Amino acid sequence: TSWSMRPPFLMLGLLCHSDAFMRPPPSSSVAGGGLVVNYFAYGSNMASSVLEGRRRVMPIGEKRAAVAFGYKLAFSLQGISPLEPAFASLDRASVDSECHGIVVSLTIADWLRVCASEGVPFGYRVVSLPVTLYDGSCTWVYSLQAAFAAGGRERKPSERYMALLREGARENELRESWQHFLNGVPTANRDLKPPSLQLPRDYEQRPGATFV
Repeated sequence: TSWSMRPPFLMLGLLCHSDAFMRPPPSSSVAGGGLVVNYFAYGSNMASSVLEGRRRVMPIGEKRAAVAFGYKLAFSLQGISPLEPAFASLDRASVDSECHGIVVSLTIADWLRVCASEGVPFGYRVVSLPVTLYDGSCTWVYSLQAAFAAGGRERKPSERYMALLREGARENELRESWQHFLNGVPTANRDLKPPSLQLPRDYEQRPGATFV
């Protein structure tokens, strides 16, 4: 990547209070005259009903299934509402740990939209890491990690939230073993339902989120 292409990525890292700018930059390319950010989604943004539907983010090209080795799917970001007690985070773990998700190519504007909707830098912080695509190739990506992990404790996510992760995993044909893992994640408040007139983004609250 030429130096002329690096400042936008460095600025994004600084704006998002991340350590991303200290690591090798994620893969980028010129598409229609603009930079493309490779984003690794592992939570509800895997589901098109959330990313394209609720967030109004339009991926460039195909979504690509991938796995992040040395990381784990943790529910360490505490929610604000009792209806949503926890959200997913991509946490560092042992070398034999893994977290599956999808690599999505986004314009700079859509990447900033994702960051805003996820509450960066108050709820999440931006990190960069290498992931391995299901075809065996490797690439660097940006992803999101809980900014404050409540003392390292994990909480049970809501059934509604987990249903979105499972939907995204099925939709993107993640490995059966990972789908089986997601199906086995225990959830909280199965009998607690949101008011019928309340929109999902009103109670799916993250610290600092703009709910774009």
